[in-house]
Amino acid sequence: MTMYNICLADPYGHEMRWADLCAAVRALFMQVVPGHATYDDVAGRHAPARVEPGRYELLCYVVPSSMETLVGPQFRTSASGAGITGWSTGEAVTGSEVYANMASGLEQLADLIFHEFLHNKLRMTDQQLHNHASGGLARSPIVPPMTPGNASLMRGVLGQLRPQWLGVWASANEPMRGL
Repeated sequence: MTMYNICLADPYGHEMRWADLCAAVRALFMQVVPGHATYDDVAGRHAPARVEPGRYELLCYVVPSSMETLVGPQFRTSASGAGITGWSTGEAVTGSEVYANMASGLEQLADLIFHEFLHNKLRMTDQQLHNHASGGLARSPIVPPMTPGNASLMRGVLGQLRPQWLGVWASANEPMRGL
């Protein structure tokens, strides 16, 4: 079996308990991988500099607030709410970000990241995902905890190819700069 990697990008050098956030996101995905044909474990990692996730893996930018949005301008989408996911049909690139100031703690931030990853993998609009019958983390605002339906949704698309938008990096070893 194979490890599924989730990258949490830190484009602005944001002070946070990154190891705890990675563990909280991993805990959510550990509800997804049981029964998956390819993946049997999950690793979450903090990426303070350039990162290139594997072909099927996920990347989420964790930015201080919507004022520092990177994904929104790239995909011509307004930054609103607690996060945003956008995609390009021509390039088939997908980008996700969450706003740290919109979460009351690391557990809620992890839930928001999972919500954006549902948008990312499913390529569902707000209208489609937020009204999905699985409820829970698919809703907006999110309604924890993750439901079995949320886990099933993600399990079904975990191996879906969704190249992740890599942002605007200054160099391979420096933090990303805003657009």
